[in-house]
Amino acid sequence: MVKLRKTLYPKGNEGSFPFWYCAKTGIYSSKHPTITLPDNPFLDVVSFIFTHKNSGVLALVDSITGISISYSELYPMVKSIASGLHQRGVSQGDVVLILLPNSIYFPVILLGVLSLGATVTTMNPFSSLLEIKKQALDCGITLAFTTNDKVAKLFTLGVPVIRVPEILVSSDNFSESSDFNELISSDPNWDSRVSKIQQQFCIHRKNRSQFVVQGYGMAESTAIATRGYNTEKLHNYSSVGLLAPNMQAKVVDWITGSPLPPNYMGELWLSGPGVMKVPNFFNVTDAIYLKILKCCLSSKRILYLALHLPGYLNNLEATKSTVDGNGWLHTGDIAYFDEEGYLYVIDRLKEIIKYKGFQIAPAYLEVVLVSHPDIIDAAVTGCICRQESCALSQTDVIDFVSKQVDPYKKIRKVYFRASIPRSAAGKILRKELKNLLTSKLYCLFINCSALELPNKARRTGEI
Repeated sequence: MVKLRKTLYPKGNEGSFPFWYCAKTGIYSSKHPTITLPDNPFLDVVSFIFTHKNSGVLALVDSITGISISYSELYPMVKSIASGLHQRGVSQGDVVLILLPNSIYFPVILLGVLSLGATVTTMNPFSSLLEIKKQALDCGITLAFTTNDKVAKLFTLGVPVIRVPEILVSSDNFSESSDFNELISSDPNWDSRVSKIQQQFCIHRKNRSQFVVQGYGMAESTAIATRGYNTEKLHNYSSVGLLAPNMQAKVVDWITGSPLPPNYMGELWLSGPGVMKVPNFFNVTDAIYLKILKCCLSSKRILYLALHLPGYLNNLEATKSTVDGNGWLHTGDIAYFDEEGYLYVIDRLKEIIKYKGFQIAPAYLEVVLVSHPDIIDAAVTGCICRQESCALSQTDVIDFVSKQVDPYKKIRKVYFRASIPRSAAGKILRKELKNLLTSKLYCLFINCSALELPNKARRTGEI
């Protein structure tokens, strides 16, 4: 348990805590008024978006090109996409892959797919061929969207591919591929694909009236967990804001599991209507879980059931370790609330590495590394153990990994060690490696080559 500063709320004195924190349960509640959710919990996102009358209101803006789409334009576009997909055989339960860069087309296609009751799976356009194949097989995709330059990556999947034109400087400066033209021209027809560029919606670089607003969320919380409200009187830029309406949180000591009050740092847990759900048979064993699947009459039915179970796709263990039986999402983030209810995210308790906005699982790179015949063990942050009497260099390792992963997943620096620090259970002790890399010891050896480092370290007995 880490205490950040002298707390204003001593334990055992419940009356001194603010209304948004319960000392008995350790639950933090949103300071915002509770929002009444729709009576019909089965209202899909497309119906919800177009239930309100926003015909003349702007719906989407491409920040790079300035192209915009109003709600009155968006609705027939979505219906056209859905109609075209239906004519191509896409129906409820099918999975459609969207392999596209961020553009104004993305949400239009997504809403069109969802309106049919189909499922969307997305991937980074920079994903490797092996990564695309794996996800496509896991999800059982029936159709894919991508740009012309990425079509080659999808040829081997054996599914129809719809090519989407890339957005250039202006909507009038490109010609669409015939298949996308055919798709969006399906009944019902619509008059204009997008409105003209509207300068009044551009945010100018020197517009001093615009404030930076922080927020926090993850896919498992349906993107939003906190919202920041920064005004001229409060520029709390280091915080990710207050809990969003209807959201609750706990800050838990990751060693003891005890809830912590404000100004104490621990793992952040979240609960709320947007948190990822878990199967009704959550507490059953894997063996019983498999028996439930085998009760289905056909392999197709098994696949359909697996794709529509709550939680992570085909990964019950990951679901169990992330959302507990009481519905609390264990975020893996180390955080704390201050005395005003603002949340501060400090570090990652879990092992995901964030690099330039991308998230990288160390275990993924470790599997790639140990597949090299001269590497017997590896831990990312880039500390690996070579086979004895081999001349494996830092460049060899970097080149070996770069040929198999996306550009943002490449290894940038390699340090060799005689062994990787592990717990009695075999788990890599990453914090020890992190401390080692930032210690004075590495500062002494920073000018050594990757090959010289382990030899010098062994001589000194310090690594």
